[in-house]
Amino acid sequence: METTKENVVDYKKVQQEQLKASGKSKQVETKKAETKKPKHAPKPKEKPERVVAQAKYLPISTKHSVNVLRAVKGMKIDKAIAYLDAVIKKKRSIPFKTHNRKLAHRSDIEGPGRYPVKASAYIKRVIRDAANNATYLGLDKEKLVISKAVANLAFSRSSRRGKYTHVLIEVMEK
Repeated sequence: METTKENVVDYKKVQQEQLKASGKSKQVETKKAETKKPKHAPKPKEKPERVVAQAKYLPISTKHSVNVLRAVKGMKIDKAIAYLDAVIKKKRSIPFKTHNRKLAHRSDIEGPGRYPVKASAYIKRVIRDAANNATYLGLDKEKLVISKAVANLAFSRSSRRGKYTHVLIEVMEK
């Protein structure tokens, strides 16, 4: 038997016709429309007191990130970002309160310090995310202060090698 266009059955068309005949196609379409989620979270009715941004499994040293976060905690957002930009350019150093044995003293901080460039770059991103979250929720960016800054060692079950850190930054208006 030769296959021609007349003999070939288009199963998709047949299936659609059967669904239309049974009336189920309208039900399927309405279910899809009901389960759509909004792209962004809805804005709250009240302004929140504090806003959080966090990043997980960052490929940075935990000891560097702890010292960087200690240095920027309590600063305004703009001042903290400018400070971290100067650290990335190696114009200013971060004071190391821990892990500072046999560490050279820096003239700009009158004590032991380093230039943790990689950690500063990642933490600057998280600070910007916190500021963007706060402005989205209606807080004034000029008044934002870093109220909480935490760095934790990240563990993984897989055999990934290297250093990974979780960073959490909380900002509030002052």
